[in-house]
Amino acid sequence: AEAPMDELMSPLRNIENKMKEVNLVLNGDRLKRRLDINEPPSPRQRIGSINYEQKNSTAAPTKTHMDSYQIAREEFTPIQAQIKQLYTVDIVKMEEMLKSAGAPYTPGRVLEEEH
Repeated sequence: AEAPMDELMSPLRNIENKMKEVNLVLNGDRLKRRLDINEPPSPRQRIGSINYEQKNSTAAPTKTHMDSYQIAREEFTPIQAQIKQLYTVDIVKMEEMLKSAGAPYTPGRVLEEEH
């Protein structure tokens, strides 16, 4: 039989792995950048470049900026869906499991009034 801790650790690791995956897709791989391994820009890098280049410019955004923004927007749509799944389903289930296991209150969890 699984120990209660094992029952909680598996979904927790799953949530952590999903969060790491979202972070990697949204922000890019910092290790690869440090090692000069070429990879396509992440949505965050695309928006960051546009912001940096437009910050002190009085000119309208370039076609490249507009194209880059559109790509970032399209790339962000599935990332946003993953984030929503994490916060509305995975973490909610985890909180229910913690509550069922009698875990003490942790910051950020909603306390329900006992009747």
